[in-house]
Amino acid sequence: MHKESSNPLAHASNALGFDLLRTIFAAAPATNILISPASVGISLALLLQGAGATTAQEIHRVCHTTGVSTPEIAAAARRLRASLLIQRPERLRSTGKSMKGFRRDHARQSTLSHAELHQSLWARKNLPLLQPFFEAATGDFAAELRSCDFSSHSAAAEINAWVSEKTHGKITQIDLPIPDELLTLILINVICRRDSWPDPFDKHDSRNLPFHGASRTTQPVFMSNTINMAHARAHGATYVALRCEYLPFAFDILLPDASITDFVANLQPKTFESLIHGARDTRVDLKLPRFKLESSFQLAPLLEQLGLRSIFLPASLPGIHHEATLCSISQNTCISIDEDGLEAAAATTSAVAGAIMPRPVAVTFDRPFLFAIRHEPTDAILFLGAVCNLPDACCH
Repeated sequence: MHKESSNPLAHASNALGFDLLRTIFAAAPATNILISPASVGISLALLLQGAGATTAQEIHRVCHTTGVSTPEIAAAARRLRASLLIQRPERLRSTGKSMKGFRRDHARQSTLSHAELHQSLWARKNLPLLQPFFEAATGDFAAELRSCDFSSHSAAAEINAWVSEKTHGKITQIDLPIPDELLTLILINVICRRDSWPDPFDKHDSRNLPFHGASRTTQPVFMSNTINMAHARAHGATYVALRCEYLPFAFDILLPDASITDFVANLQPKTFESLIHGARDTRVDLKLPRFKLESSFQLAPLLEQLGLRSIFLPASLPGIHHEATLCSISQNTCISIDEDGLEAAAATTSAVAGAIMPRPVAVTFDRPFLFAIRHEPTDAILFLGAVCNLPDACCH
């Protein structure tokens, strides 16, 4: 496989992705997780185009791009987008098919595979976006600009319909802080992938086998195939890669020798890269469970743990518009793996407000508490009491 020249945004997204994976795993060990490093990386790269000096420094530090200029990141986003959308049906060329057969299979490719990357900016009507940010967003990031009334309940339905269309119905609802009159802009990045295996698994060979999960052993359906594939054993793990049929993508799988929690805690991008580049084509008797995953994460607390804090303060994004600040950033993802191939989608949503939107303080009265009924004009307390015990009750 031809390797393209280094792209700083691709490397930054990968490094950030492993940081997020370790952070999530530390809080919720051995749980099913699915994130899109590329989607959150591209989203932060776009926000970087409007960031103030302090916020820009933090984004660079968290994304491991210190020393790379903001315009260089924008240019890298353009190149990465172009590269991700290239379709190279290399396997079909190498199978010795006639040109007529190749054209027939290539025509079928649109129904079997796609790699899509979409960016949209949903802006409050008459929002004065600053020109440099607007040009970067619609140029290097190829964003669609749409007008939206964030005070209306219908805004969420309109945005969700766009996401559903771009993900081919894989993600139908995303986390949106709507309605809210303080919102000025919502940025959405969507990545969608679908492809088939060059050597599909025979469904007749699929059968229930034990999966020794973190909490219990189950009996999911395992797919089985004996094929040549990239394989390596190093760094306390076994690595294999299933290549996709039409597009230059690989489905990389790592099987830790011991605890996955300990393995993730020490997993670094260089470890992953070492396994990829050290793999050799090997005849493998592969047994892989068929599975589906869906995840959604509020990324703000995770990014704050990694050191990106000022972006959530007032006027942290002055290059977007006056007093712009990031009030939330979230991601929804899904993946499906079966005998024929894979489908995956991600949507990262960044909500920008024109004034600071204080996060709600969580208060749950789940232990003994006091209460009073007070007359506000005079502060006279009419009733005063304490709740120390409560009976069990059914929810209605």
